[in-house]
Amino acid sequence: MNYQDAAEIRTRINLTSKEIEYSPKNVKLYRQRAKDYEKLEKYDEAISDYDIAIQLEPDNKYGYIYRAYCFERLELFENALNDYKEALYIDPEDTKVYNLKIDCLLRLNEYSKAISDLNVIIDLLGTKNPNIYKLRAECYEKTEEYDRAIKDYNNAIKLCDVAIYQDLMVFCKGRIRQLEILVNPIRLSDCSEEEISTLKVFDDIRVKQFIQARKEGKTWYNMDSFAEYFNLQPHEITHVPCRWATENDY
Repeated sequence: MNYQDAAEIRTRINLTSKEIEYSPKNVKLYRQRAKDYEKLEKYDEAISDYDIAIQLEPDNKYGYIYRAYCFERLELFENALNDYKEALYIDPEDTKVYNLKIDCLLRLNEYSKAISDLNVIIDLLGTKNPNIYKLRAECYEKTEEYDRAIKDYNNAIKLCDVAIYQDLMVFCKGRIRQLEILVNPIRLSDCSEEEISTLKVFDDIRVKQFIQARKEGKTWYNMDSFAEYFNLQPHEITHVPCRWATENDY
């Protein structure tokens, strides 16, 4: 923001303050001044105005939503969460507020609580947004519920329009591969030399590495370490089968 814009905002704040003196119960004026304070990043002043706006209109969800935004800018995430809860109490079907609340929970690493709110969006409000399933899958990863994460990544893929969500589809497919290996680790003793030699990305040198690693009983529990061992590039990883494991690997 340049000096001229800031000066105009400060002038507008002064004018609004004078209007408030004559109309101290006009909630729109407090919100207007609060918004201008936000533009100047004066969040404490904005919160004070939203406090008054909420007192004047306690059943208006927007006062809580706007104040929560200011709390987040000040990294007062617990305060923000309380305001989002109040807004949802007023309007329990507002998916935008749920998303804001979930974002706040993720900042606090409250993944289980975020999953609960995502369940509401998915199960009760019937969202068809693949990004919501992707987000819940990521939360399941954080809580180490990998089977559920895989299921949600697959759900996201099913809802994807290829023309719009191509990058999302690629991401979800990649995460599924990673998680399947985490759930069912790669165990080279369960693979044949013939199987590994048929992979396009395994030349003679890599096949020899494989043979030696198998003799040593080498096991990998994620694709990253597997790819690093064989010096596989990202585009080569897609050629590697996901499931080379037995139940004894857990």
